Parts: sequence; C-alpha cells; structure tokens
Amino acid sequence: FYELSGRKDEAESILKAAVASDPGSVDSVVALHRFYLQRNDQEKAERVLRDAIAVAPENFDLQLNLAGYFLSQKNIDKAREIYTALLEKDDVTALKAKTRLAYLSNLEGDVDAALATLEEVLKENPADVEALKLRGAINLARNKPVDAINDLRAVMSATPDAPDVMKMLGRAHLLNRENQQAIDLYKAALNLQPGDVELRLQLADVYAAIGETFSQKSGVLNL
Repeated sequence: FYELSGRKDEAESILKAAVASDPGSVDSVVALHRFYLQRNDQEKAERVLRDAIAVAPENFDLQLNLAGYFLSQKNIDKAREIYTALLEKDDVTALKAKTRLAYLSNLEGDVDAALATLEEVLKENPADVEALKLRGAINLARNKPVDAINDLRAVMSATPDAPDVMKMLGRAHLLNRENQQAIDLYKAALNLQPGDVELRLQLADVYAAIGETFSQKSGVLNL
C-alpha cells in the first residue's frame, strides 16, 4: 500500500522494522529485498540478504534467495557457487540446489547435463514439483510433447491454479495435436489471468488452426 501510494520512506521503515524484529524471517527479508529492487538499489537489495544470512546462517532459504538474486543479475558463477555449497546441507535443501544447478546447465545449453541432474533429483523424490516442471519445460523446448505432458500433468495435480503450468501444458497438448485439451487449458489460464493478451492471441490461433472462426467461438477475445 505504502509503495503504491508513493509513501516509500514509510514503506521502507515498516519493512526494516519487520526484519529487525525477526532477522531470520524469509518473508520479511525478501519483502525488503524486493522493495530495494523496485527502487533499483541493487547494493541494498544484496546487502539485505547478506545481512540476514550472517544472522541466520542455517536458514538455507535465505541463501537460495541470494543465489536467485545473483541469477537475476546474470551472475551465474556466484549463483552456482552458492547452489554447489548447499548440496552439502540437509536433503530438502540439497535437492532444491541440485534442481537449480540443472536449471543453470540448461540455461548454458548443456541440456543433457540438466536432464541427468533432474533424473537424480526425481529418483530421490519422484514428486518434486520444481524438478518435474523444469523437465517438462525442457522436453517442451525439445519438441517432445508426450514427455512434457506426463511431467506437467503431475505438476498440475500439485499446483492446480498455476496459470504458467496451464499454458505450458496447453502448448504441449497443442504440439501433440490435442487441440481441445490445449483450448481447455488456455481458457482456464485466462480465467486466472484475464489480462494476458498474448495468451488470448494464442487461443485465437488454435481456433484458426482447427478452422473455427470467432463467430463460431464467440468471446475468445473477450473472455
């Protein structure tokens, strides 16, 4: 509210007070971190995370957030360094770090390494949503819709209201020539994100591909 109303000094004071009252709170720390990012103050944004990690070094979610920040700044080496160190921590943290190392491998074009790492993660936890989603995205990019569908359906079961997953799964069905499934998923995603113009156009393209017009399927552009 304060940020939206322009009362940024008040917003900063409130967020800093929240962090001071509980320095290990991931939610409070990340909120202040994002506040500085919105103000394009990268130095303070990074410092908030580093200070919190210094206070709560065993809170590995804070370290994951710092690695994510470095990744957003295209500093892949620093992100990889943190993820690699976290492989030695508890099982849950190690699996998160391993999945994100797979993401880095894919980002750098080493798809085989990414998939091999994801196989290791899913061998330990076959229901790992982040790993399944990443593998689904990779297989979608490799034009392997059947493999993508299997993984993304599992992700949808765990996160039924995630529009990004709906769109990915819709795209996979479309590649697999399952137009109605794609339409249903795109429309479900639009119900959650009615302002997504790109998705509306994609849905229109699907209808055009199967030879139906807007007059036959009224409301596509005004869902």
